[in-house]
Amino acid sequence: MATAVRRLSTVATRKKRLVILGTGWGGYRAALNVDKSKYDVTILSPRNHFLFTPLLASTTTGTLEFRTVTESIRKTIPHASFYLAEAESIDLKKKRVYSRSVFPPDLDTNQTPVQFKYNPNDLDKSTDKTNDRFWVSYDELLVSVGALNNTFNIPGADPTNVFFLKELAHARKIRQRILHCFERAAEPGTTEIMKETLLHFVVVGGGPTGVEFSGELYDFIRGDVQRAFPQLYGYVKVTLIEGAETVLSTFDKKLGGYAVTQLHKHGVRLMTDTRVVGVEPGLLKLEFGKIHPHLVSPKGAEIPDKPEADTLKFGMCVWSTGIAARGFVKELQGWQKDRGGRIVVDEFLRVRVQKEGTDGKGEEDWESLSDVYAIGDCATLISNPLAATAQVANQQGKYVAKYLNQKIVAESEGKELSLQPFKFMNKGALAYLGGYSAVSDFPGVKVWGLLSWVLWRSAYLSNLMSWSNR
Repeated sequence: MATAVRRLSTVATRKKRLVILGTGWGGYRAALNVDKSKYDVTILSPRNHFLFTPLLASTTTGTLEFRTVTESIRKTIPHASFYLAEAESIDLKKKRVYSRSVFPPDLDTNQTPVQFKYNPNDLDKSTDKTNDRFWVSYDELLVSVGALNNTFNIPGADPTNVFFLKELAHARKIRQRILHCFERAAEPGTTEIMKETLLHFVVVGGGPTGVEFSGELYDFIRGDVQRAFPQLYGYVKVTLIEGAETVLSTFDKKLGGYAVTQLHKHGVRLMTDTRVVGVEPGLLKLEFGKIHPHLVSPKGAEIPDKPEADTLKFGMCVWSTGIAARGFVKELQGWQKDRGGRIVVDEFLRVRVQKEGTDGKGEEDWESLSDVYAIGDCATLISNPLAATAQVANQQGKYVAKYLNQKIVAESEGKELSLQPFKFMNKGALAYLGGYSAVSDFPGVKVWGLLSWVLWRSAYLSNLMSWSNR
C-alpha cells in the first residue's frame, strides 16, 4: 500500500516562505538574521535545539551541564514555524521538501514512552514506511543538515562499539559510560585485569574534538576521580590515536608541538601515524608506525620498530575522525557533489545542478539555482573549499540571511541584486588541553598556556547565544 503524503497546511500570506533544513550553526544563524517582516520562516529538523558544539566536550565529564550548551528553537526563534521532522527528498520543479516526522504514527493512542525514530548516528538509513509524512512548499530553500561522523567504513566502527561526539545525546551517553566504568571497576569482584580494561579510555582522532575531550577527561580524572575513587586512580589510562604524524594538524606547528608536550604531562599516551583497521566490543585492531617520541622519552629517544598490526583493549572508545555526508545529501539527484558527497555551491552559496541534456562531465554542464542554498558541513565551495567548522557555518548563515534580505528588496524595487560573493574571515582556532591550558591560533598571533585558556574560555562564553547560558 502506498504511503500517504499530506501537505502541511499554513495560513496564506504575501510573504515569501523560507524553508530551512537543520538547526546547526548555519541554519540557526540564518533563521535569526533573516528579516521576519519579509519572510515566513519554516524550520525542519530532527533536533529541536541549537547546540553550541565547541563546549560539547565539557559536558561529557560534568564540567558544564547539558542545558548550558543548548538553545530552544521555539524560544529563540518564535517567529518561525518549527517541525520536529527529517527531510527525505527535495523536488526542485515543484519546489517542495518531502519530510517525515520523528514521532511514531501511533503516538496519539499509544501511551507507552515515545521511542523516537531519530537516531543521531543513523540518519542515513532507509525510513520506516509507516512513519507520518508531509511536504512543505518553499520560495527559498536553505539546506544546512550537517554531516555524520566519518568511520571510513572500518569494520565495527559503529555505535555498538564506539561513542561519537557530535550531538547532545552522544555527550549524555559518554558521561554515563564513564561513570559506569568507574562504578564497575570499584566493585569487590572486579579483577585487576578487568579494572585495567574498564579504566582505559581511548580517543580516536587527534583533531580539536579529540584533543579537547582528552583534556576534559584529564581534568575529570585529576579532580573527581581522585576524590570519589582514590583506590582506582592508578588504573586509569588515556590513549589518543591519530592517523597523521601529529595532533591538531590544522594549527600552527609550534602550537601542535606544545599540545603534544601538554598531553604527555597529563599522562595521555599519544599514538601517531596509527590507523584503526577494525573494532570489536572492547577491542581495537591497529596498524601503526610509531608512538610519539615525546611520550616514550622526553629526550626523543629512538623508537623500536613496531609490528604491523596490534590490538588495544578499552573500557570506552570515543571516535572523532572527521565528517561524512548524510545519506539524504548523497541521494539528492542532479545536484553537484564533491568526492565526499558534499553539495557543491557557487560563490554566493547557491546550489549547482546539472543542466538537462548534459552528461555532467564538464563544468559547463552545471548551473546555479536562484532559490536554493547550501551551507555548513553538508556543503563545499566550488572555488575555495573550507574546513567544516562552526565558524565557517556561522558566517555562511549570516551571509545567506543578508543575501535573502537584500534580494527581496531588490526584487520589490525592480533592481538587480548587488552583493559581493561570500568571503570567509578567519577569526582563529582554539583548543583546550586540560589543566587550565589551551592553544589559540589567531591570524598573526599564536598563544598557549594559561593565557590561551583565558582566551578560550572568554571567547566561547561570550559567544553563547543567551545570557542565561553565559
